[in-house]
Amino acid sequence: MPTNNFKVGEMMPKRTRNSKTWMNFDGSYTTEIFQSSVHYEDEQGNLHNINTDLYDEADFDIIEEPVTRESKEDFKRAKEVAKAAKQKKVMNRDQYGFRGLNVPFDVKIPRNFKKGYSIGKGQDKLTFIPVGASPSKGELHSTDRSTITYQDVWNDADVELKVIPDGLKETIILKTDRAPSSFSFEVKGKEFTEDLRAGQLKLAPAWLLDAAGTERDVEQAIVQENNKTYVQLTADVTGLVYPIEIDPTVTINDQNLMKDAYIFEGSASNYGSNVSVIIGSNSTATRYYTYIQCDLSFIPNDAKILNAELQLTAYNWGNKAVNSWAEIVLDEWQEATISQPNKPSVNDTRYGQYSLSGLGVKSWNITEIVDQWANEETPNYGVRLNSDNVDAYFQFRSKESSYTSARPKLVVNYNTLPTSPILLNPNGGETWNSLHTIAWKESEDNTETTITEYVKTGGLPFATWMSATTGNSGQVMEVTENQYISEIGMYLRCINPDSYPYNFTMRLVGVNETTKLPDGVIYHTETVQALNNAEIYYRIGIPSRLVKLPIGTKVAIEINDPEGKMQHNYGNAEYQKGWYYYGTTVSPNNPGNDYLAYIKYEIWDSASIQYNLQLSIDNGGNYTNLIGLTSPGATSYDYDFINEPETSTAKLRIRAYDGYDYSEWDESDGVFTIQHNQAPAAPINLSPAGGQSRDRAQTIRLSWQHNDPDSGDPQSKYDLQWRLRGSFTWNEVSQVTVNQYHDISGLPYGEIEWRIRTYDQAELSSPYSDIQVFFAGNKPAMPTITNYSQGSTIAVANPTIQWSSSGQTGYRLQVKDEADSIVWTDERTSMNKAVTANAGLENEENYSIELSIKNSDGLWSDPHVINVLVSYTPPAVPTLSISGNGYAATIQLQITNPDPVGTEPYVTHHNVFRRKSGEASWTRIANAVPLNGSFTDYTPGHDQTYQYYVKAYGNNETYCNSGTVSESINLQSIWLMDPDDTGSLYHFEYFEPGRSAERMLSGQVTAFEGRAHPMAEFSPRQQSKVIVVLQIERESDDLEALHNLLSRQTTLLYRDARGRRMFGVIFMLPETETDWGYNVPIEFIQVDYEEDI
Repeated sequence: MPTNNFKVGEMMPKRTRNSKTWMNFDGSYTTEIFQSSVHYEDEQGNLHNINTDLYDEADFDIIEEPVTRESKEDFKRAKEVAKAAKQKKVMNRDQYGFRGLNVPFDVKIPRNFKKGYSIGKGQDKLTFIPVGASPSKGELHSTDRSTITYQDVWNDADVELKVIPDGLKETIILKTDRAPSSFSFEVKGKEFTEDLRAGQLKLAPAWLLDAAGTERDVEQAIVQENNKTYVQLTADVTGLVYPIEIDPTVTINDQNLMKDAYIFEGSASNYGSNVSVIIGSNSTATRYYTYIQCDLSFIPNDAKILNAELQLTAYNWGNKAVNSWAEIVLDEWQEATISQPNKPSVNDTRYGQYSLSGLGVKSWNITEIVDQWANEETPNYGVRLNSDNVDAYFQFRSKESSYTSARPKLVVNYNTLPTSPILLNPNGGETWNSLHTIAWKESEDNTETTITEYVKTGGLPFATWMSATTGNSGQVMEVTENQYISEIGMYLRCINPDSYPYNFTMRLVGVNETTKLPDGVIYHTETVQALNNAEIYYRIGIPSRLVKLPIGTKVAIEINDPEGKMQHNYGNAEYQKGWYYYGTTVSPNNPGNDYLAYIKYEIWDSASIQYNLQLSIDNGGNYTNLIGLTSPGATSYDYDFINEPETSTAKLRIRAYDGYDYSEWDESDGVFTIQHNQAPAAPINLSPAGGQSRDRAQTIRLSWQHNDPDSGDPQSKYDLQWRLRGSFTWNEVSQVTVNQYHDISGLPYGEIEWRIRTYDQAELSSPYSDIQVFFAGNKPAMPTITNYSQGSTIAVANPTIQWSSSGQTGYRLQVKDEADSIVWTDERTSMNKAVTANAGLENEENYSIELSIKNSDGLWSDPHVINVLVSYTPPAVPTLSISGNGYAATIQLQITNPDPVGTEPYVTHHNVFRRKSGEASWTRIANAVPLNGSFTDYTPGHDQTYQYYVKAYGNNETYCNSGTVSESINLQSIWLMDPDDTGSLYHFEYFEPGRSAERMLSGQVTAFEGRAHPMAEFSPRQQSKVIVVLQIERESDDLEALHNLLSRQTTLLYRDARGRRMFGVIFMLPETETDWGYNVPIEFIQVDYEEDI
């Protein structure tokens, strides 16, 4: 457990009306729960420490600090009245009273006591006007600003009115026996009930105390006379020593905070409003029990209660020790009605046993009870304090006591769980062998509470600095906690802008350690608008956890205001040119214009957090510790996995420990592999290899692939050996690198042998690879195209290219268009130095011709490239006529060639092209059709439109294209033919109804473990067929024709009136003889066939 624990600072956002929470040095929290309010709420809903100081209404015009919302409207009006009176110079302070501005109620105290005083809460208000009092003038107490004193209000009787945190305490001081012992006050406002309550106000029981320390109750009665209500106080002063103090007090009845009461076994009365609570017994063993209940709703649900103590202040006892303890109350109860007859039941288990003796603060440790309440194991109905002694008792101040500091309170020390760290590495998919670094994102503790640091003029936590270069002063904050900055603000006024809104920039900036000036780091910046000249806090919010500053960081709030319109004018503090001048020191209580700026932040504590790491080798089924706790603040841990068993289902998990509690676990998102190191295998994929040729005049790259059976174990080093084939000595190169290649130059001419071995990260080496061979040769000289030159015009569509070269064993010729696309290429092993480019080049188009040669070393030369223009006179364009014959299953083209004109060449022949209507590409279906010739297409399908054109070639090696014509035919029955023999076309008119077709896709179905159904994988292969039964008459020659087609053992064309057109084969002709002829079933199986000729 942490030691030397102490409170670091109050967590102001955790404030409630009756509780205060501190952060402790060890990161835990301590909450003190009081029986009444310790904070008041301003008009913005912020909670502030109660301050019982009284303020003179005559000085309201200079008061700026927040006031209780109970008095805000009266305060504003009174402030204007005081301001106006001073401006008109008619101020009469005797007409102004005193007000409490920082308490959770409204209280007014007159300068003239005779006018009476008042106290209110919300709509409930009481005014007490003394009867028979003198017009005594009140004065603010010299040392206690919460008290007004009045001299001789009655004969030899002074009065003090003192503001206390939950009400107004009146003390009547009887100085001599000549003073009266009874007093009366007319009461205006809310009516009293029988228990002396008036809405949220309560008249506490009156009592007295003489100079000898004797206490007595004072009779306090409500009297109605002449439609008026009076409070009558009657004191028995017999035998008392003067001076005597009589204490009537009006308190605010805080509901739903703490409740306390005691019961007496011998009485059915309720003592919930008594100023004391009692435990023990009288001489007849009749017992007293005290009941106390506190609100714990603000303690987080996941809090671990470290310690809880109930504290009461004893002011009277029977001079006998009392053995006491706390018990858990099991039923609800009400402070105003609890008594012996209706007391709630309790669990008689004894908690926090404590032997009471003497006066002062007494504590019961009820940690176990509060822990049960916080974890909702037991409903919180409070505790009962009990004892077992006879004729021994203790009296404690209750929450109704006017001794506010002696009222009961509950002090709870608790801790919240740290956030879970986030495991970063390994997080699934890694392969680890021996020593590796486990890394995680730090846990954060105590980050849910926002703290506001106000920056006083001249006050901490900001340090003052002066710039030697600019003369500007400013204040710089040094971060004293690890912080997330959530908001910054400055108290400013906008003066004399040209117009509103006036825009300026506010930002949080870094500060140079030496110069104390901005270092260029801008953590956050926003544009802010001034809408008027009011002096207010200008602020900007910073998105959650965007700006994270570690301890020791120096920052400043900077204003970018080139026109210098934003100022702060209070005392000596003045904003100029982006910084603040050093100003006066002021009251530390509340943030008014006493404060230049503020920063809100959340504390994140990671420096003290330790981490527990565990390993599983069975996918999280079982875990064992790798380390119980790391060093504080660690975010990584080096661990050697060499002794852990190999597994492919390893996982890690991590949790944070803040000295009290563990966070939730964070586990690897996926499994990782523990695999101990194996030596790499011989490298693979060596290149160059297999006798490839390389130009030895250039740098040659030798490459390979490191081949390690351990994934994630890359190459660390290699040894490379090479030699000229036939040599016995290796040349060796070793390098430490992950590069899987080596660049080498200056090799000798000839065949080069080489091999390689590699090393893994543990420096285990592979075997040498197999020896690979390549040829280090000399690249041939570039050839020269001789019959054309750069910029030549070529007058033919299929030019012949000639060239000169040396040492040629092969060539590669390419013709490219202007888009650099290859339109024709020819590469072959040949010593020829001329080739015709049968490219059919387009007329009036530019082309490039690229020629390279290969020599006996297998190396290619650089290409000789020339750019040329193709320009020629083509033949006259032919015209086409077309006709279809469905009975013959053909389409016929007739070509008509015009006579040449001028330089037009004669047509030597035509090629015919066809495509289906709607298709993009054409198929050449005929060559060498003569001048004015015709062509019959024996292959069209049923009811399909075909387009045709012809390419006419001239005797000058040029060409032109005809226009396009279209035609379709309708087929009857079934047609079969050999596509290479137009004379083999046969028409089969008869067949059985019900012909069928099949299409079958290729693929396989594979079952996998863990899947309910198998997976299918398809291939591009498929099979289609047509099945039909031909009916052939005995006298016809169709059967012989069918036999003829089958005997050809070649691909056939099938067409029918259903639109089928397919190339395929028939393997079998089963024949069934009938009365009229033969039934011949055929199975026509489709095959790939290239129609382009």
